[in-house]
Amino acid sequence: MLFERVGLNWRNALGELVIVVAGVFIALSADGWAQQRADRSLEQEYISHLEIDLRSDTAQLGIAIALAESRATLGHAVLRAVDGDTVLAPGDLVVALERQFYFAVPAYFASHASGSP
Repeated sequence: MLFERVGLNWRNALGELVIVVAGVFIALSADGWAQQRADRSLEQEYISHLEIDLRSDTAQLGIAIALAESRATLGHAVLRAVDGDTVLAPGDLVVALERQFYFAVPAYFASHASGSP
């Protein structure tokens, strides 16, 4: 009755309402699809940066392990020389003692300090 008083056809009004609601749903679906696509792209970028960081960390840890093993070998040589089991040349002894004071700590570089890749 309200539609008849105003002069509107209720079937046309209902049809237009369905079209508007369908348009809104389509727009929301398209926006969600675009957002998911952007999220996947950002995720791939994060994964790529993570892979680069892990490879760098692995290389640094390898260097630190090699230095620690070298220090251990030199330390054992010094201990054997102190025990009298072997004789080290003066130059080798100085190098071995000097390297015992080296510290091989993997370095951390904040390449993405701003929080974004």
